[in-house]
Amino acid sequence: YSSAASDVYKRQHKWFEQCLNEIKTKEQLQFEGDFKVCMSWGNVSGPDSGGCHQAHRHPFAYLSGIYYLTEGSPTVFQDPLTPRTMNQLEIISGTYENAVAIEPTVGQLLIWPSWMIHWSVPHHGPEPRAVIAWNALPDGGINSVSYTHLRAHETREDRVCRVLRVKK
Repeated sequence: YSSAASDVYKRQHKWFEQCLNEIKTKEQLQFEGDFKVCMSWGNVSGPDSGGCHQAHRHPFAYLSGIYYLTEGSPTVFQDPLTPRTMNQLEIISGTYENAVAIEPTVGQLLIWPSWMIHWSVPHHGPEPRAVIAWNALPDGGINSVSYTHLRAHETREDRVCRVLRVKK
């Protein structure tokens, strides 16, 4: 890579990390330091190539992302609550879909929990589909306040609310 390309790449990753740390602040995530992109790669599917990625997730990362350099085929995210379709009695709904497709736009950044199953639709557009994909992890210690200490002071109601994600 040229020095200029390397500078652009570094600036892009710095922006990814700024976005990640906005999430850290908003979600009040308990770790020292910042999120850092720990792995990054590019994916290019040629025009009308049918290039795609099968359903997968990103183990050993906390958050993952895609930055769209071009338009192209969508990225699809599976509903993380698929067990709800395993009822003994399933009544089909005309409005329920088990996945969401995101149509890319140039310069769009998607960030999601790394455990979410996702894939790209086969690309049949007239131009290449190009993305920068990455994984991120905290670069410092996590949960510096003792989990056991926090839980020692909670009531039964606190535990139920935490599991159900209900605000008191």
